[in-house]
Amino acid sequence: MAKEPGYCLHKSTGQAIVRFGGKMHYLGAYGTAESKERYNRLKAESMESKSWRASSDVSTGVLPRLMTYLGPRTDDDGFIGMI
Repeated sequence: MAKEPGYCLHKSTGQAIVRFGGKMHYLGAYGTAESKERYNRLKAESMESKSWRASSDVSTGVLPRLMTYLGPRTDDDGFIGMI
């Protein structure tokens, strides 16, 4: 499961920021109740749409594709496996 996006400080502007669904969202002045409320609202909306979560389907990752491309290998002892 993917890590939950964090409430972060944008140092040059003093704004609270968070990245959901590949987009940066500016939430207002860092540390304020208003910015934390916006963060919680965006997080709830994103969790409903699952836009911030990585796919739980392992077959979509790089490793399964690489293993398919390389195919099974046999070592000197006759063991058949993947790299």
